[in-house]
Amino acid sequence: MRRYLKLRIPKTSKVGHRPYILIKANYTPSAGSLSPDFGSVFAGQSLPSCFISTTYIFVFLIFLLSLLSLWTAFLAVFSSPLPSGSSVGATQYYGRSDPMIVEQASKIAKRSIKVDITLFIIFEAYPEYEHWAVQVGGAYLEASLPWEEWQHVNIHQDHLRISRGNEKAQFSPPPRKIKLGKAKFEDEEKKDEVIADILKWQMPVPVGQKGGNCMDFVWSVLQFFVENGYSNNGVMTKFMEEYDARYHTVVENVIAHKSK
Repeated sequence: MRRYLKLRIPKTSKVGHRPYILIKANYTPSAGSLSPDFGSVFAGQSLPSCFISTTYIFVFLIFLLSLLSLWTAFLAVFSSPLPSGSSVGATQYYGRSDPMIVEQASKIAKRSIKVDITLFIIFEAYPEYEHWAVQVGGAYLEASLPWEEWQHVNIHQDHLRISRGNEKAQFSPPPRKIKLGKAKFEDEEKKDEVIADILKWQMPVPVGQKGGNCMDFVWSVLQFFVENGYSNNGVMTKFMEEYDARYHTVVENVIAHKSK
């Protein structure tokens, strides 16, 4: 047998009647007891407005907590350190330490650089003293001798010495500068390494022979760049225009002057 229990809710104000809730219950005559059926609470009735409001607030709080969790996960992913110029940092990021991986990561992290190649023609107005040099980025390279030694040079025996000169030296008239193009290196360290190797070169023959003067040295540097991929053929082509036009005149004048 089913009966209903009337439960009164404690007063919350002094005005009005106490609200109550009807709960369906199962009555067992033999036992003389009621078994409340809480599954039927509010069955067929409208839910109290306070219950609905509380439900909405509860759902809204769950929604806010979900957004907070997503935002925390987003920050954790995108604030992770990415590989930079350090190969060690790159390998740590990817969790690898194999030497080959380290080398490849280092190459990827580094940036190639390009620098100007500029031909300097000094004392062009005086062929017997004309001198050529080449500037690669900030490195001014030349094959020469100090002025005191040059005054007493034996063109059939003495060799020019390769050095890093001073591109800011004052000449009168000022040198003619010709931009030949660009040289490209893996990074600044590689550029410095190439320049250091060039400074270790030695002129193969005395200054009075083909291949032993300052113009030949510049030719050798540019040819070396082309052969090793540091510059393109356009650089060499532009240089050869000046080289072919002036080489014999300059060499003849220098040799004639030093042979007196």
